[in-house]
Amino acid sequence: MPRFRGPLVVGLKTMKRLALLLLLACLSLQAKAREITPFTADMLRDGSDLIAIAQPISVKETSERAPLPQIHRTDKNGKDTPLIGAGLETEFEVLTVLKGNPTLKHFVLHHYRETGRVNGELGPGLVSFDIKQKNSFILFLKKTADGRYEAVSGQTDPNMSIRTIVGPFFVLPSNRGSQ
Repeated sequence: MPRFRGPLVVGLKTMKRLALLLLLACLSLQAKAREITPFTADMLRDGSDLIAIAQPISVKETSERAPLPQIHRTDKNGKDTPLIGAGLETEFEVLTVLKGNPTLKHFVLHHYRETGRVNGELGPGLVSFDIKQKNSFILFLKKTADGRYEAVSGQTDPNMSIRTIVGPFFVLPSNRGSQ
């Protein structure tokens, strides 16, 4: 009895061959990745000296240049070099404190901007602030020895500790004093 060799059978064989070739091609590629620690709400809260809702009021670049931790750039010859960040200091006006000194009115966030790109690799999760936009942010921060603050999630991925609050944020006066 002759076997049926319709277009569906031929198509399945072709697809199997293509799938095998694709799998082999993927296995032969060198995977370049970096480990990123996901931060839970508990981790952010517990690691914070300050949790605040605040607005940036000034940004200034410092002369500091430093390698960002746990990230590198690979050049066209395959050589790994550190990814260098340019130091920034952003001053914030505090709208409300959720953890930390409740009388705090201003603080300085120490963070970095990229000085170059990470080609084809997962880059850092750096943050930037446009003071003209008057955005509010919720920030999970730890205090450094020099009195400035940095993101709980570190200098390479501060975007995990600093989030934009979409829409206006209003802080209503407390009723504690009128009771």
